[in-house]
Amino acid sequence: MKHYYPDVPGIGNVAVSRHAQDRLAEHGISEREFEAVLLRGDSVPEGQDILWRPKDGIHLVILLKPEPFRGATLVKTAYRIEPKPRRPRKRARRRWARRSDSRPSGIGSTFWAATRISAHCGLSLIVDALLTPAHTATSEIAK
Repeated sequence: MKHYYPDVPGIGNVAVSRHAQDRLAEHGISEREFEAVLLRGDSVPEGQDILWRPKDGIHLVILLKPEPFRGATLVKTAYRIEPKPRRPRKRARRRWARRSDSRPSGIGSTFWAATRISAHCGLSLIVDALLTPAHTATSEIAK
């Protein structure tokens, strides 16, 4: 593997540290992938002395003024970032989907409401009034 790259666009002369070379081998990053990131990656400055070069899940950390300065910037480390696993999208819940406690609509909805009230409040008179014909219900309620 090459350990020195002259005239890298936007950086100048670049030396690759032994630590970075070990990390490239450890993470399975080929020399061609490394060169693609170094030569064509985006430059993201972090402070005055550090530059990041990310591209295609590979990140390089470059020291612009290493100590002692030997006339070249230094690739301090390199590593591969695994993409985050995508969560499956949640299906939108339909507003009209029936649940066991949902209120039915239609002809029996008044009866349903009355039975729910009578079950919770013990008001059997309302259920009786709804089940009997209209002319007899008013007379029973008046009693």
